[in-house]
Amino acid sequence: SSIYVLVCNGLANPNVDNACSWNTSIGIRIVDSSSDIVLLQTARATSNVDYGCPFARNTSQIHLDWKGINPENPLILRRGVFSAALSLITANNSRFAAPVSFSTTAPTNWTLNPSTFSLSLGLFESSVRIGVGSSLSPNLYAIRFTNSDSRLYTVPMSLFVLVRPDVTSITYVPSSDVILPPVANSRSVPIIFDMSAYPPAGDLTISAKAGGSGNVIGVSPSSITLNAAKPIGWFIFTTLATAADGNMTQITYSLNGTNAASYVLTPPSQVVRVDKSASGGTGARPELNVTVSSKDPGSSIAKTISFMNRGVEAATIYYQLALSAFVSTSTDNVITLANQMPPFDGNSIDQTQTGMLTLGPVLSMEKTFMNLLPGKQYGMAVVGISSSGLPSELITFTFQQKENGGALTRVVLGFMSYPSVEQRQTILCTLGQTFVAPASKILSIHGEMCNNRSSFYNYSNYTKGLTLFFYPLDSDNDTMTRNLDSLFTASRVSLNNTFAALPLWTDIWVEKAVSVLAPKPTWPVNMTTGDSWVCVAGVALGASEIGYVFAALAEGDYSTMNSLQVNLRLGQFNATTRFNLTQVKYFNTNKDGTLSFNFTGLPKNTTYTMFLAASNADPSAFGVFTQVQKFVNATTKPDSALSGVRLIFTLAIVALTAIAFA
Repeated sequence: SSIYVLVCNGLANPNVDNACSWNTSIGIRIVDSSSDIVLLQTARATSNVDYGCPFARNTSQIHLDWKGINPENPLILRRGVFSAALSLITANNSRFAAPVSFSTTAPTNWTLNPSTFSLSLGLFESSVRIGVGSSLSPNLYAIRFTNSDSRLYTVPMSLFVLVRPDVTSITYVPSSDVILPPVANSRSVPIIFDMSAYPPAGDLTISAKAGGSGNVIGVSPSSITLNAAKPIGWFIFTTLATAADGNMTQITYSLNGTNAASYVLTPPSQVVRVDKSASGGTGARPELNVTVSSKDPGSSIAKTISFMNRGVEAATIYYQLALSAFVSTSTDNVITLANQMPPFDGNSIDQTQTGMLTLGPVLSMEKTFMNLLPGKQYGMAVVGISSSGLPSELITFTFQQKENGGALTRVVLGFMSYPSVEQRQTILCTLGQTFVAPASKILSIHGEMCNNRSSFYNYSNYTKGLTLFFYPLDSDNDTMTRNLDSLFTASRVSLNNTFAALPLWTDIWVEKAVSVLAPKPTWPVNMTTGDSWVCVAGVALGASEIGYVFAALAEGDYSTMNSLQVNLRLGQFNATTRFNLTQVKYFNTNKDGTLSFNFTGLPKNTTYTMFLAASNADPSAFGVFTQVQKFVNATTKPDSALSGVRLIFTLAIVALTAIAFA
């Protein structure tokens, strides 16, 4: 045998604050840097040894920990599968004080989800999943990380992953025989494949095929594709014709995709039986009762909904939960959305959550929805399909989500001249660092965020004061917005020093508790038109109100269009068609009186529809809008000898408007 001496110099133990470490234990793993395979490791951690003083961490760095992971125990993963979400947090469970991104030494047949792993300013944790390729040899591996700013943060501890050769079993619910009545168009409950706990590390397609002859049982859809973004799918079986009692059809499932060999279906098939004793087939429609539960989920980002099926047949219930302005009023749309099951996007303008559940006859259940925005009005649309294939009436309702103790706060920074786009970015990003707040919580009046220059509001009403909006954070008891007034007062001098390269400061003032309700505008009852222009004037908000007023012009007569199909903030209608022209103006009743909108350069003798709406002063994607108003009597005139006079009149209106809002 041989004796080897391992000499370690310059190591830092991020778990040790003291300069020296006595009577501690240490474990050692030696990793092949080319393959990341662990070659050697100590059988157990050696204890009660004086290692002296080389292991103290750098106390100027913020220490990062993997939440709930014991470094002595490797993660166990199967090939072709993503791990559960692994969360990175600070050792003292504080918000991330600065953004930083990470890269890994993992070989190419490892996958991270999301592929760009980073910490975002102001959040408490950041999560990632690790996927193992199906071709990777079973072994113990090390995944080592580097970060983009090691001055501020420690490097995350290496993760040790034991890759096992066994395949992953896919189960589905229900997996027992499916029983349908001998009636045409009767349908089963959904057969659900849920892989959200450990989604596939690549697209996995599951196909279902009905065996035998006679074309009795239909399968919809014929296949589903699951991945990390969409880990849940389902099949529904239907009787295509009046089926004979006792008919049995075998449904066989098969797998295809990058990592199909990493999975096995359990069981690989199931039977659909036609039986006259089966419930359903009565031709009855579902009778649903859906209400907000009296049970308090205890959080401003959660709401519990009660579902009850009072009908005589089992029902598949489809739902859409969204901000109230975006809830569908169409049964087909609700079902289509639920079947598509798009992943929830917390940055989306509609905040839609869709899905499906099943209820037997005269049964009820409750479901708690998470990730709601505090203080916002939500709506829900629900429809049920009975086992006879008949829909219920569409149920729609709204509810107000409770506040989280913070307030939408408006801060006006006065300058001698208006800051440029680049200067506004400096202000937004610096204030984000000052308040340790996510970028989405500090917006300019234009809707801009730090490192996101996309502007929803391009206007020049105000040229001296930059208005910023601060949003209550997601934590129920966060005090960021409550302390803004004192923070700005105390740091006035430091802010001037920080923003020395900006235009000269003139003032700072704070308006707390900006209204979260839609304003109450006065809409005009008349418009004026010329041969190439349309003007609408006299728009005003209620007393002491501030907010945005939107005007959009579409060529044609859209008097019958449902207002819910119109999105003035995105400048579009009918979901994808854009308006010819859109204008938006910031409005302060105490300063501005009334607004005018002028559209020029239009084709002659053409009919237009004018759309108008107003929102509160929230410039984020979640501002609260009034109902969209439509005015269709806007028809430009044919050529006229007075066209020159009208052109001068239009220019005069534009000039006066600019003066009024300067």
